[in-house]
Amino acid sequence: MPLLQNLLRCLFTPDHQTRRGNNDVATFSSFPQHQQPPPPWLDAATAPLTPDHAASFARLVTTLCNPTVSAVKGFHNRKRPASSSMTTPSSSSTADLVDETKKAREYAGQYVPALIASFCTCTLHGGRIAPETRAALMPGLYACADVVGIEALRAMNAGLGAGERAIWRGVYGDWKKFGRWEGR
Repeated sequence: MPLLQNLLRCLFTPDHQTRRGNNDVATFSSFPQHQQPPPPWLDAATAPLTPDHAASFARLVTTLCNPTVSAVKGFHNRKRPASSSMTTPSSSSTADLVDETKKAREYAGQYVPALIASFCTCTLHGGRIAPETRAALMPGLYACADVVGIEALRAMNAGLGAGERAIWRGVYGDWKKFGRWEGR
């Protein structure tokens, strides 16, 4: 999850002019307490990441939250010994596949609230994000919200500060209106 949180942070442009050291790398002390410096290979101030990058990140998160049947099937087949997969009836393997997909979604749902909370924190403290970039990122956040149970969302909300809660309230409202899957 820390890798995804750091990639998410890269989509935000720092709010301030950074001081440069003698090796032209931003110094850690020049960043506010809530904001970490961007990685050395990213110059977000002059060349911020684009909506295409945000869409790629959203696809990655969506794949994590809603794995494809073939991804689950491939993992399922690697887990099971070859002899037992030959003797399993097809109706049973279909049920196993559905169960494995559901298990994968539930597993992801345990961890992605941290990613949603990171988005709220980055929005408040991490800098600016272009409206087009934010729009490209939202399907990934909606996929995260889809796999998290309502109790986990409430717990995440309780752990946020007042500012982050206000941002989450807006994202949650948009998710209920535009991104929420029917039947949930």
